[in-house]
Amino acid sequence: MADIIQINDTTWRIEDNGVRFFLLTGTEKALLIDSGMNTPNAKQIAESITKLPVMLYKFPYAGFLCDIPLGKK
Repeated sequence: MADIIQINDTTWRIEDNGVRFFLLTGTEKALLIDSGMNTPNAKQIAESITKLPVMLYKFPYAGFLCDIPLGKK
């Protein structure tokens, strides 16, 4: 069972079996930011929080971020 933590009026943190993801709601749509881990019921969890259409942004595994250059050369 997922733990749903409301951060503010438009932001929720969802934790499910060690997986953490976020739901951001706007005026017309909501954005589910996935950590890249497998949570098969993520859409149902998001839809239980908001009636807005939910878009998904699936973030690549964070371990790969160390290979992405940040800033200018």
